[in-house]
Amino acid sequence: MEGHSSGEAYQRSAVGQYYYSCYHCVKDYFENNHFPLGFQDRPHETLINCLKTFGNDDKVDLAEILSKLRGYHNPIIIKVLEINAKKQQKISIYY
Repeated sequence: MEGHSSGEAYQRSAVGQYYYSCYHCVKDYFENNHFPLGFQDRPHETLINCLKTFGNDDKVDLAEILSKLRGYHNPIIIKVLEINAKKQQKISIYY
């Protein structure tokens, strides 16, 4: 994605949109074919773990894909939080 833009905001947005579009499609599929997940403390992990436990190769593949996409998404969010914290520290020095 760095080839498309050096802007961190663009990269974060693109990864987030891709991950969440996949997540919601898989979540809808799972809930329509098995049971509603409802409101869990960790809905993303719950969905991935439920897909893995059903043992069907296709569902395990979906779980692995979601897990991989989530792995790309979360470090970007952490990086952004760190950058914002550093910016906030610089701002607070001046006030």
